[in-house]
Amino acid sequence: MQNRSFIPGVLAALMICLAAGLAQADRPESGTFIKESDMTDQCQLDIINNASDDLVAYLCTMREEAIRAAVYIRGGDTFNLTGVDDGSYYLYFRQERLERQPGGLRHQCQQQPHEGTSPLPDHKDGG
Repeated sequence: MQNRSFIPGVLAALMICLAAGLAQADRPESGTFIKESDMTDQCQLDIINNASDDLVAYLCTMREEAIRAAVYIRGGDTFNLTGVDDGSYYLYFRQERLERQPGGLRHQCQQQPHEGTSPLPDHKDGG
């Protein structure tokens, strides 16, 4: 009699674990480029996400405030951006949770004209 109540409990726990694993797989890995870097120099930048939320880190030039690279970093992870050209940059962070979907990522960020002081793309339209 006790085995009959044990099996549904184990199955429920297994389903919860599988659902959590699938949710993790829907998120991009840390280091997934949202905007590929075209830089080829010798410098490196270690980006540490101490937050529990996922974020996108944007490396932007100080003069034109153009986005040189944008990379997805999961909460608690780090990423080493290599090939950074010598120069001065701003590093912006935006908390985002991107999800993989057929045909790409749900919030693919691309450089767009932006009013104000930040060159980051505006996501008010959801994409």
